[in-house]
Amino acid sequence: LFHEFVLDFTKRHAQKPFFVYYTSVLTHNPHTHTPDPTSPGQHWPASFKSNLEYLDHLMGTLFAGLKEQGIADNTYVIFIGDNGTGNSGKGTVTERGARVPSIVWGPGVKRGLVSQAVADLTDIMPTLADISGATLPSDRPFDDKSLLPVVRGEQPKHRDWIYSHLAD
Repeated sequence: LFHEFVLDFTKRHAQKPFFVYYTSVLTHNPHTHTPDPTSPGQHWPASFKSNLEYLDHLMGTLFAGLKEQGIADNTYVIFIGDNGTGNSGKGTVTERGARVPSIVWGPGVKRGLVSQAVADLTDIMPTLADISGATLPSDRPFDDKSLLPVVRGEQPKHRDWIYSHLAD
């Protein structure tokens, strides 16, 4: 349902700037069976692996939809995992709990770039402001900064450290 809504939203708003925040519940417990995209009416088993593979399939259809609408070359997609590696650090303040994958696709993004730059989710707001040409409010401090120079391949390093906190 989420995915179909996002595809429909992008079609209805393809002629003007839009923003979509699309979270996936697929890779979170409880894992459920998912449709098998190669065999209509069939399902993949209820497991983390199959849920992740189905999420990959959905992202492929998202990119195909953006291309079909003619907006793929003018659209940024920022794909970020959350709170760590499943079953071996998830929900901890260690590196295994804070290090997650991030894939950025869009105009000016250097294709094939694999970066070890340290960043955190606070950097998303200034990145989105940079992408859209918006100015962040000047009446409050911001410690974060845009990731665009990193994903464009203009700078290999972003920050030296992040603060990871977990409350009870």
